[in-house]
This record gives sequence, C-alpha cells and structure tokens, in this order.
Amino acid sequence: MKANFSLFIVQLLFWGFAGNLIAGDLDDVLAKLKFRELGPTATGGRIVDIAVHPKRTEIIYAAAASAGLWKTENNGTTW
Repeated sequence: MKANFSLFIVQLLFWGFAGNLIAGDLDDVLAKLKFRELGPTATGGRIVDIAVHPKRTEIIYAAAASAGLWKTENNGTTW
C-alpha cells in the first residue's frame, strides 16, 4: 500500500512537470542551456590514437583526426 502511494506521488509530480513543459515552458528551459565543449569531440570527434604513460597511468594522450593532440593528467576527467 505504501509503495503504491509513493508511486502515485511520483507519477503526479512527473505529469505535473511534463504538463508545464508541454504548455510552453520548454522554450524557457532550452533558452537557459549554454553550449560547452566536452573534450576532443568538439574538434572533429574522431580519435585516431591513444597513448598511456608507462609509469604514470593517469597521464593519457589522445590524437584527433583533425590534427589535435590532447593530454590529461587525471585519467580523462579534464583534457
């Protein structure tokens, strides 16, 4: 019984949120999104080679097909 009530509340919240988006708020939500680069995909998207440092495996190099060379020192969290 308790699980059914919780499911009902979740569905109620979901449909209330979805109803607001359908009503025209979607444009407002999308307008607030900002473009940001996410690693080497913004430079062409195709990685042609990867090299890992033999002693410090957290250092990785990635070569992009568009002539970009990327280096990370924290296992790919930032490049």
